[in-house]
Amino acid sequence: MRKEKIQKNEKDAAHKYEMIINRELKSYPRAKELFMRLKNDPEVTTYLESANTMMIGRFGYTDHGRTHALIVTANALRIARLLLSADVPWESKESMGFNEDDIRCVIVAASYLHDIGNAIHRNHHNIHGVLLATNLLRNNLSAVYEDWIRGSRLLTEALHAIYVHDAYNNPELEVKTMEAGVVSVADGTDLTAGRTRIPFKLGKIDIHSVSAMSISNINIKRGKIRPVLIEIDMKESAGIFQVQAILGEKIKNSPLKNYISVVARTRANKKPLELTFEYN
Repeated sequence: MRKEKIQKNEKDAAHKYEMIINRELKSYPRAKELFMRLKNDPEVTTYLESANTMMIGRFGYTDHGRTHALIVTANALRIARLLLSADVPWESKESMGFNEDDIRCVIVAASYLHDIGNAIHRNHHNIHGVLLATNLLRNNLSAVYEDWIRGSRLLTEALHAIYVHDAYNNPELEVKTMEAGVVSVADGTDLTAGRTRIPFKLGKIDIHSVSAMSISNINIKRGKIRPVLIEIDMKESAGIFQVQAILGEKIKNSPLKNYISVVARTRANKKPLELTFEYN
């Protein structure tokens, strides 16, 4: 029964976030086509399923497969929309000549494929991911872009984002583009109960697992002071560990740090707790 409930929750979440992605990409035909191609590519689907087999079945960790890919893609597109509509400086517009459709293509490609390297092993999964994603993206981008010089530029930008999406864990890596920052931060927003980005051992009771079960909802919206506000509702204050150890570190190690505020709140106690985090 528990397995069936988990499968239903995964299916419901996948449907919800796929709807969000389609809505976010409504006015961006190339990014929409790329997403549909990746979503329906049997090789991509196999790698995502294999990533979950490795992470859940063999390591005993949390979801790193298709549902996670959809959640990260949806949240990345939300964050990008808020930043772009606020006229935040976007380096690839100048250096690469990207328009907003191109930018979203990079974000879709990297968000959806960022964790496929887990199909090989958790260690160095960013490197494995780049190796697996290269041909997948070359094939799918070439179908979307007739100008392959432009398509090649998008390919390298997407591979950079995949390579550095866990840069907060590795001081040798630097997140050098806005697109990569968006993907990394969006990865850190998949924190609701049971979906922590700290790959805790399922069934083990420690700060990782307790904190992971404490976050009930995450909302991404336009902020009043900074362009992006990430609101986090917690059942218990232990969820603060997730906010600081994962999401906060990803924001601090990205070019987005001056443009995002995080508000974490809980009403579980007699005195409601609300904390605001801003990173400079």
